[in-house]
Amino acid sequence: MCGLTWNAIDFAKNIITLDKQIVHINNQGDYFSTPKTKTSNRIIMIDDFLASELKHWKNQQAENETTAGDSYANIYRADDNKLIQQSKVLGEVDA
Repeated sequence: MCGLTWNAIDFAKNIITLDKQIVHINNQGDYFSTPKTKTSNRIIMIDDFLASELKHWKNQQAENETTAGDSYANIYRADDNKLIQQSKVLGEVDA
């Protein structure tokens, strides 16, 4: 679940696709990776309540970004799958 991203949630179908995880590589950082085995990939059906809660949290994150402006920190995946945390103004905060 630590690799869960918003694009893994299909609100129209009420499903979450688990097809990636976060792994830590010593002296290199955190990376997105595929799960250890193909059977680790999962599609989880969620009920309307959980879908509503997730939509609420997604909207809250968008509001937080608007409120924080340029100091809002984003975590994103670099081309090599490394996780990067970056402030809009301050540059890279944590890699």
